[in-house]
Amino acid sequence: MSKRTFAYMALAVALVAGLIFVGAAMARSVNLEAGRMQTAPGTDRDVSGTVWFQGFLADEVSGDPVNASYTIVARLYNAPGGGSTLWGPETHNDVTITEGWFSIELGSIVSPLPNFDNPPYYLNLIIDGETLTPRLKLASVPSALQSHDADEADGDWTIGSGFLWTMDDVRIGTSGLSDAELHIHSSSPSMRLTNAVLNEGLLVCLNSYDHGFLWNHETGGRLFLGTEAANRMAIDASGLVGIGTTGPAAQLEVETSEDYGVAVYSDASGGAHVIHAEYSGTSASAVAVYGDAKGADEWGIGGHFEGDLTGVEALAQHTGSTAALYGVFADVDNGTSSATCYSIYGDEPTGGGTLYAGYFNGDVHVNGSLTGPAFSSRIDHPMDPAGMYLSHSFVESPDMMNVYNSNAVLDGSGEAWVELPEWFDVLNRDFRYQLTAIGAPGPNLYIADEISGNLFRIAGGEPGMKVSWMVTGIRQDKYAEEHRIVVEERKTGTEQGRYLHPELYGMPRTMDVTYNENMEKVKAARAEAIAEKKVLRAQAATNEEELRPTP
Repeated sequence: MSKRTFAYMALAVALVAGLIFVGAAMARSVNLEAGRMQTAPGTDRDVSGTVWFQGFLADEVSGDPVNASYTIVARLYNAPGGGSTLWGPETHNDVTITEGWFSIELGSIVSPLPNFDNPPYYLNLIIDGETLTPRLKLASVPSALQSHDADEADGDWTIGSGFLWTMDDVRIGTSGLSDAELHIHSSSPSMRLTNAVLNEGLLVCLNSYDHGFLWNHETGGRLFLGTEAANRMAIDASGLVGIGTTGPAAQLEVETSEDYGVAVYSDASGGAHVIHAEYSGTSASAVAVYGDAKGADEWGIGGHFEGDLTGVEALAQHTGSTAALYGVFADVDNGTSSATCYSIYGDEPTGGGTLYAGYFNGDVHVNGSLTGPAFSSRIDHPMDPAGMYLSHSFVESPDMMNVYNSNAVLDGSGEAWVELPEWFDVLNRDFRYQLTAIGAPGPNLYIADEISGNLFRIAGGEPGMKVSWMVTGIRQDKYAEEHRIVVEERKTGTEQGRYLHPELYGMPRTMDVTYNENMEKVKAARAEAIAEKKVLRAQAATNEEELRPTP
């Protein structure tokens, strides 16, 4: 089949009069335009077991509607990609396409269709061998296939004068409480479920301030919400809420075996907080957001965050504090294992552009070994600071020293001029020289002219002699002049009297310059809170059967 643009002007399904589904799918280019509907045969009580589908097919280049006949294969899936086939394939041969429009009756060849009782459902079409993507997500109306049973008269309900009741269990429009399990009073916006003995129970109403209430009047009573004869949510007498548990140990506790315990979505604009946690107390060990994922050894991520701009943003702010603050503090407790651990691990990003596994805009201190295959410095190029970078590899010394070397061949006078880069004398000062003769002794080699204008002269050798030279210079660029390395300095503040490696001097860990008493208290309190939480969970699990009411 030649390449086409499939434009679904509208996809419409009609199973019961007045109930329609309209949606759109994309092949290579799809547009949703004016709606059109097809109605399945049958009356409102004789619901067909098929679904009509209508689409529009146009030429990709000219945009002209297609007039042809194609084979169309339809399937239903449970996912927008991959997933399981729920129905099909159903092949419709020689489907006539007139002025671009075509219709097929799903379920007319391969039946029955699914019950549409476990959405979502996605329709996949193959037209003349070409699969259309993405799949089309079906909306609500196919679920009406289940409605024909519910549409039959069963005689359970009786309509009286001013009230509707069924089997003496529901009473609507009467002020008498009687023994009704459901009471809806027509003179006020309220609903009451009462007990025949206590004459009280669940009350749903609006008070004089137009506030809604749902409560259990019984002292010490709890509220339960459930489905399929099982408790799903509980509110105890003190206001603790449990989802998946009848004995919550927190203001809100969720216990589940689902992939998502809590899912919150928002499309708000501006500085929206989809989940906002804020602590305003005075505890040093308080945690606004806590994640614990230690279900099995060596598995689990305590927190995972994704963002189009920033994955995780951290800020420690206390304007009056004299203690050390940590924007990000990471630690690993590996116990007695000998595995390699990383408190912070940065992987090289993927994709194009400039990639950094880690980037620090400021001073960085490593209190330990710094290893790697290559170390370099990068600055704004002194000759073109706005348009270029200048990079150099590291050489360790007490000074910010640069090293340059090469070989030179002496001329007929036993001399050679060496030309250095044009930025050399802008970047460096305090030059040092070293000459080494290659192939024969050169006891008389010397620097005849020191560096000037990025040139220096070697003399005192034999004509044609090869000489290896090395020149060092101390950086004098603007950054180096403002940030000279202090070779010796006194410890100040909290570092005074402490050590980078106290264990090497027989000192305890509390003498480490990084030791923070408050942080140690936080760690201890956090461990205690975790242990306490485990005890509460164990107690709740033990008492759950006793707490669970009979549905």
